[in-house]
Amino acid sequence: MVLLLWHFVRLVIQLSRKKILFFIVEGAADSAAIYNALEKIFDLNQVSVHVADGDITSDNSTTPQNIKKKIVEQIKNYFSSSGVKPSDFFEVVQLVDTDGVFIDDSKVVFDEVDKVYYGSDTIKCKNVQDIIERNKEKAAILNILIKLPYVWKTIPYSVYFFSSNMDHVLHDNSNLNDNEKVDKAINFAKKYENDTDGFIQFFSEGNYSINSNYNESWEFIKADSNSLKRFTNFNLLFSDKSKNNTNKNMSNKNTSA
Repeated sequence: MVLLLWHFVRLVIQLSRKKILFFIVEGAADSAAIYNALEKIFDLNQVSVHVADGDITSDNSTTPQNIKKKIVEQIKNYFSSSGVKPSDFFEVVQLVDTDGVFIDDSKVVFDEVDKVYYGSDTIKCKNVQDIIERNKEKAAILNILIKLPYVWKTIPYSVYFFSSNMDHVLHDNSNLNDNEKVDKAINFAKKYENDTDGFIQFFSEGNYSINSNYNESWEFIKADSNSLKRFTNFNLLFSDKSKNNTNKNMSNKNTSA
């Protein structure tokens, strides 16, 4: 109880002084892998870094119509006791797994696997139609998020991908079990917690790093079977290129979320 109270007091003090940089990731292991480094990379005199996990884009209750409200709900739930408002935020950054959702339906194939298996060119599964429908729904949601400039009316928003998932990029394996995810996430975090240059270099200089602008990186990952292959545009977050060359189509966006 004392620890929880201290966390709350610390959070209130931080929020009273700094803008909030809020990351939304898909799982707890994802958060564990990157949080320490992110907290050290950004200027903590100006920005308070927070990371929340929750796979909004794959939730059965999420639709292209309500995804913006889902994001706002997650923000409000995370800071429910802090009385934050949109003007308190620097930016909301969402990190998503592509899960192969942009591939052709013919590349989702039947196989007697225990769980969905992500290959370099196909998805193997027992319930082919379920995965095809999941792909279409998540792809539609991502297509909305790519063009979304703000959430909660005025908070700048951007979304970056890991293909086919964060494990694939971080550990070169897209089919880890839960225990492996946690173990490898902890090891990754330890490796880079005092090496922020190495952390940025890992994402920026690998053969999986997409060094184009924001929109072009998303067009690339949507092509062919790229959303199953090992790629990320997370590196754009750390470069001026991301901000200077991000020409989102503002006229096509609804900022009412």
